Amino acid sequence: MDKIKDMMDKYCEAQTSDSEEKEIRRMIMGEDPEVPDDLEARLSKQIDMWNTVEKKSVRKANITSLRWIGCIAASLLLLFSLGFFLNQRTDEEEYAKQEENCTNPDDAYAETAKALKTFSHAMKHGEELMNK
Repeated sequence: MDKIKDMMDKYCEAQTSDSEEKEIRRMIMGEDPEVPDDLEARLSKQIDMWNTVEKKSVRKANITSLRWIGCIAASLLLLFSLGFFLNQRTDEEEYAKQEENCTNPDDAYAETAKALKTFSHAMKHGEELMNK
């Protein structure tokens, strides 16, 4: 029984020769094979170890995916924030320019007349399109 146990230990560690592997097969395939008492426990331990390794690799893949998603989300947030900030700054500059255009009442009157004239032309054009 000790011989089988020693041979199985060597086999599990991949240290057996071809002749020793044939001997193991002959012993196992015989009519009344001799099986070590702790073989089931060792096989169960090995299977549990494989499951543990598999679970760790799945976790690593999930963590890697989440990191990529986080990086992409942070980049998009940065781009949107930058775009919003630059857009706000442009609006403020245009507003400042508009304030500078009308510093006296005559300029304000001229700008108002120009805006009303443009509005009037747009209304007439729309009216003509509806009458056709």
